[in-house]
Amino acid sequence: MENNTQHGTSRNYLKISFVFTLGLLLVFAGFWGYMFISKSKKSDALFTILKKQGYTPNVGFSGVFNPGNVVQVKEQGADGNEHSLVTPVVFLWSSDCFPGMTPKVDPYVLPQISGTRSASLNIGTKALSRFIPSLQTDNKAVVAYTLKIVNPHVHTFAKGVISGHFSQKCVQAYDRQIKAGDKPEWFAVIVDAIIADQLTLEIDWSANTSAEARAEATRQATGALSRIQKTTAAGDKSPEVSIRLKSEDKEHTVIAAEGAVIIAYRARKLQRDEGE
Repeated sequence: MENNTQHGTSRNYLKISFVFTLGLLLVFAGFWGYMFISKSKKSDALFTILKKQGYTPNVGFSGVFNPGNVVQVKEQGADGNEHSLVTPVVFLWSSDCFPGMTPKVDPYVLPQISGTRSASLNIGTKALSRFIPSLQTDNKAVVAYTLKIVNPHVHTFAKGVISGHFSQKCVQAYDRQIKAGDKPEWFAVIVDAIIADQLTLEIDWSANTSAEARAEATRQATGALSRIQKTTAAGDKSPEVSIRLKSEDKEHTVIAAEGAVIIAYRARKLQRDEGE
């Protein structure tokens, strides 16, 4: 009887120990699963948050959306109807319209994601495919892409500056365009933009990926980043965005785009009497 009791007690301890251990594993699994999903949602939420804040995410990181630039967003097509331009074009440069004036610069804060400002923002594969559609994110050699937006700032021209200091040169150019048949609502002035000092694209490789596959995916990613345009006017002597291979091994490759990169922008319609 005593032996049976001892065996029964031992079995009960084993059951309790097993259940307790299983419970701990489930708790840890749930915690890390939550952290992974939460991190993924936070990193991929940037595109949506920018829109909620009134920004237009700068797909392809085009350099035409520098604050103070006047861009054309629509035109009359061959069919006689007006059409939105797939990519807006610069009509007037900020340096011509607001000579000697520079936008105010403040750190960009995302309280919805981090609660405090950090020196960089990370976005995952899903959001990255929206910012850089030319990047082949379904590459089997790649486990994940992470784009780090380093040191983002908001560059802003105040409404009073935009309305009261539009140069006569640009007023005349704009009036000539309107008299030639273009509509005032086809043009907008960029009032502010989120500009980063650098982008770094990290590629996590699948296990046993060949050197040839890594090289091809790296070449493709570098090509996608190389399409980033500089933010300044033609003839400006500031350095262009430069692309370089920052680090590389069998598990990770990091490519850096160094120079001012426009992440998103806000614009308002240009009024014909602006600056007069």
